[in-house]
Amino acid sequence: MFTAQAGKVHVASFFLSLLLFSLTVAQQQCDVSAVAGDTVVIPLGYPGFTRNNDLTWKRDWVTVFQTRQGQVFVGAAGDVTGNGSLILPNVQKYQAGVYSATVLDVRPYFAQMTLCVQGQPPEAVYGLTGEEVELDPKVREPLVSITWNKVLPIADWYTGGIQSYYYRCAAVNQCDLSLTTGVLKMKGLKAEDDGRYSVEINMKGIAREFDLVVLGSSSHSTAAIVLSVLVAVAVVAALAGTYFKINPCRCLRRLKNRRVEPCGQATTPEQEAAPENNSGSSDRRETSSPVVLCSKRSFSHPHVSRIV
Repeated sequence: MFTAQAGKVHVASFFLSLLLFSLTVAQQQCDVSAVAGDTVVIPLGYPGFTRNNDLTWKRDWVTVFQTRQGQVFVGAAGDVTGNGSLILPNVQKYQAGVYSATVLDVRPYFAQMTLCVQGQPPEAVYGLTGEEVELDPKVREPLVSITWNKVLPIADWYTGGIQSYYYRCAAVNQCDLSLTTGVLKMKGLKAEDDGRYSVEINMKGIAREFDLVVLGSSSHSTAAIVLSVLVAVAVVAALAGTYFKINPCRCLRRLKNRRVEPCGQATTPEQEAAPENNSGSSDRRETSSPVVLCSKRSFSHPHVSRIV
C-alpha cells in the first residue's frame, strides 16, 4: 500500500542518488589535468584544421582566443598550435574550467574539454627577526594588478594607481612592492609576521602561496648553533664513556724484564732490569712501544693488540 510517508522516502532516495551521480560525474570530468606551472596543450581534435579556418576558444564562455580568415582578434598567434590546439604556458589554478572550441568550416565543428589544475604547495621562506625578506611570485606576464594577502590585503597596486599598504605594511618603510616583478619586500621582521601569504596577479585569483617562518636574530641563531654543537659533543662523550665501560681498555708498556706497567708510570732503570719473580733472569731488550689491553670481547678489534 503506497502511503505519503513512503512517497517521501522514495523522493528523498531519488534525489540522494542524483546527488551521488552528479558528484561521481564531477570527479571524472577532468579531460586534461595539470599542476600549476606546467605548460598545457588542450587538443582541438579537428583533423581538417587550417590557419584559414575561423577558430574560437573560450573558457567558461569567456573568449581567450579568436581568429577569422587567418587574422587574430583575441590572443596571439602563438596561443595555438598548427592544428588549432590551445597552449597554456605556466598554467595557474584560476585557468581551470571548461574550454570550448568552435571551428567554422564547410561543416561547423564544436569541442569541449575540462581542465583541472592542481595548485602548487606553499613555498617555505625563512627570515631573521629584525631583518628583511622577499616574497617572489615569479611573474611571467605584464602586471595589470597585484594584491598580497595575509588573510586580509597588506599591499596592492592597480594600473594607473599607486602602491597601497595596509596592516603590517601600513607603517612607513616597512614594505616595498615592485611593479615590474611583483616581489614584496618585508622589512624589520617580527615574530607575528609568521604565517601564510598569498598573491593575486591581474585579478585572476591566487597565483602562489608562501609560508613565512621568522627565526630569532642572527646572534640568537649563532648561540643556538653553538649550543647544538655542545650538546652533540656531550652526547658523543657519553656514548664513548658507556662503550669503554663495557669494553675497558688500558694502555700498557713492556719493560726489559717482560713486565708490563701502565703508560706514564715512572720506573727507574734498576726496576726495569730487575727480574720479575726473583728468578735471576732478566730480559735486556729495549722497552717496546705502548700497547692497548682490552677485555676479551675487544681482542678481535683491528686496532687492539694483546700482550704476549
